[in-house]
Amino acid sequence: MRSIKILILILMLIGSLWAGIWFSKEYSATRTFLSATKRITGTVVGLERKQMSRGGHTMHPVIEYSTSDGKTLRLTGQAGSYPPAYNVGDRVDLLYNPLMPEKTIVSEFGEVWGMTTLSGGLALALFVMALSFFFLKMRPTSR
Repeated sequence: MRSIKILILILMLIGSLWAGIWFSKEYSATRTFLSATKRITGTVVGLERKQMSRGGHTMHPVIEYSTSDGKTLRLTGQAGSYPPAYNVGDRVDLLYNPLMPEKTIVSEFGEVWGMTTLSGGLALALFVMALSFFFLKMRPTSR
């Protein structure tokens, strides 16, 4: 029984380490992305309906913006909602990299920091679970 407890602890620590590495990579990638972008404004020109796996749907903004060389591009926001968070004609802040205009994203917390937050939260949760497991379950039981 004790060997199973040790195995579970080791797996939690490995999971925590993996999620911590994932967090580190996501954080670094986000900081690099932000350092290369500038803030521009786009206009919502439509809403794209996307089906969810469990039946419902979300509405994602379709945003038009102009690049520094005068081209007009469109992007579909990664985050959707129902009811829609945007209406056609709304002005939206975007993060735009002139060297990679196809990587433009909506300047919202979830789109910028979503994966970083998810990976950091997972790393922290697994680490806290491993510590709790260690301190609560690894104590010798009196007979």
